[in-house]
Amino acid sequence: MKQIRYGKIKKFDDKKRILTIGNFDGVHLGHQTILRHCVQNARKLALKSSVLTFYPHPKEFFNVQPNQECVQTLRDKSREILSKGIDEIIFARFDKRLACTTSHDFIVNVLATNLGVKELVVGSDFRFGRNRTGDVSMLIDQGAKSGFSTTIIPEVSFKNMKMSSSSLRNMAKNGDFSSVENMRRATLKLTGHVCHGNKLGRTLNFPTANIKVPKNLCFSGIFIVRVIDNSPDRAFDQKWGIANIGTRPVLETNNEKLLEVYVLDWSGDVYGHLLSLEMIKKIREEKYFKNLEELKLKMVEDEKIAREYISEYDEQKQKS
Repeated sequence: MKQIRYGKIKKFDDKKRILTIGNFDGVHLGHQTILRHCVQNARKLALKSSVLTFYPHPKEFFNVQPNQECVQTLRDKSREILSKGIDEIIFARFDKRLACTTSHDFIVNVLATNLGVKELVVGSDFRFGRNRTGDVSMLIDQGAKSGFSTTIIPEVSFKNMKMSSSSLRNMAKNGDFSSVENMRRATLKLTGHVCHGNKLGRTLNFPTANIKVPKNLCFSGIFIVRVIDNSPDRAFDQKWGIANIGTRPVLETNNEKLLEVYVLDWSGDVYGHLLSLEMIKKIREEKYFKNLEELKLKMVEDEKIAREYISEYDEQKQKS
């Protein structure tokens, strides 16, 4: 049975684990290599395959990066990790006590005693413990004394550069979703429940479905998307749409980030539905408009650009 745990790290059960540790933002091919190793070995040895990740991000906790950016929601990240065959995700609260844990205590008490680790799988640059004093050499040496082995997964490259979540986020910021897809072997999705908004889109003849997204989502702008309704009483299977991700500067002053999607060639009610948006192409940056009339004219222009792109996209798909 798949499990997602939240809270402080403790001895959850008596199961032995093959564990990996990391943030896994974007679940790129480097992450997938690590996850695949965990799953394959866990199945061979009849152990539990587990992912340990932290919230808030340690960089946020130490105020190194107060708003550590992300490229996907926790829901989407969790779903992707579990889809790779992982049995368990542990979202551990990163607090002062954990931050002060020495490297030795982390190995002995957290990994060996509480989590029952039999094999730890990490990348070559993995660091841990108070002041990040622990490294893979220490894991190999001290882990063996504590009853578990350590496997180091080599770096995976993409276009002659190290594959990393930061490079994935930069691609998304620049609207290069083709490279994002290549780096993940899957389109990037944003998933959430439709919530009530101010319904202004209806008055502009562009009714939108509103979905909350993380405030630290790394990209914003106007995008061409594919919209998938995941709800049991789905209104449609898949439709094209135009999404605005941002703070809506012409309307709002609170800087809260929101996703609004206008579903093309469809009308209806999807309040409460769980929608996934596949990010296909960026049209432009979000911008400030003096009034709603300027905004509407730009939305008409955005729709024209989107429909032209979709027509070309569908033609190429048919040819291939």
